[in-house]
Amino acid sequence: MAETVRIGVAGALGRMGRAVIAAVEASPEAVLGAEPKAAEKDQVHAARVLRFLETREAVDAMVRFFKPGPLEDGVEWELRVGFFGSPYRSDVIASLEKALAASDTAITPAWMETMVELAGQEPHYFAMLADAAGHKTATARAMSLLTVFIKGPQPPAPAVVKGLIENYRSLGNGDQQMLLINQWPYLASPEILPMAICAAASRRRPMLR
Repeated sequence: MAETVRIGVAGALGRMGRAVIAAVEASPEAVLGAEPKAAEKDQVHAARVLRFLETREAVDAMVRFFKPGPLEDGVEWELRVGFFGSPYRSDVIASLEKALAASDTAITPAWMETMVELAGQEPHYFAMLADAAGHKTATARAMSLLTVFIKGPQPPAPAVVKGLIENYRSLGNGDQQMLLINQWPYLASPEILPMAICAAASRRRPMLR
């Protein structure tokens, strides 16, 4: 696999380009899904190849591997630039819309910012995500609701707040703490109080050792 993705960008055309996409899609964990420290150069190179292919076939592959976090790494940067530079902008948007609604896609704030920057229609996509969140897996649902809560229309809709509280335990510790510290006025309720007490106790515990 490593030899497959180490091809020059200039040569990533025609059958060779399709072979790169097929190879990456056939074994994503070997390159774009590998441990960041173990295969970072291969990951970035594979993303760069997909970016410069500028083919319709590359669009779905770029969207599939686009999972931006708080800090954009080399892979996400290459894929994001690939979206904006693609001659198939409408297909990029359509593929992102499909991913937005997919049950296993956790939509982060950075992901949503890219969607809105590409397509506009910010209220439409936040409403679409709020509706799709109910059909997502637990972790994907929690992150997607967090994105609507933080970046969507303000103040957040009651249904979004309710859903976020119900899925609070599926968020990472950092996001849980952030919500309790910065968003308590919206979240304060009997339902979240036990979780808030538990979080406060876990923060004090290391100090008592």
